Amino acid sequence: MQGAMNTGVLLQNYPNPFNPTTTIEYTIKNRGWVTLSIYNVIGEHVTKLTDRLHAPGNYSVIWNGTDTDGNKAKSGIYFCRIRADGLEACRKLSLVK
Repeated sequence: MQGAMNTGVLLQNYPNPFNPTTTIEYTIKNRGWVTLSIYNVIGEHVTKLTDRLHAPGNYSVIWNGTDTDGNKAKSGIYFCRIRADGLEACRKLSLVK
């Protein structure tokens, strides 16, 4: 699912598949609160990468393949979900070991 171009965009992570880190880039068109989280394939929350106010612009975060407690995530499919004012999008990530 991709957000409307006038509110922002979540790009595909790279590299994908990845091990041990991947870069996630996104663009925010309007000032607002942004939450970027990782979920496993059964919908369980793994970690939150950002949860703060953003000015319009381009952003980049690196996920190191760990959960909220710092434990290494297992190999598999994960989903990166962004929520911002007027933007909801999700991308599939593959962690291989």
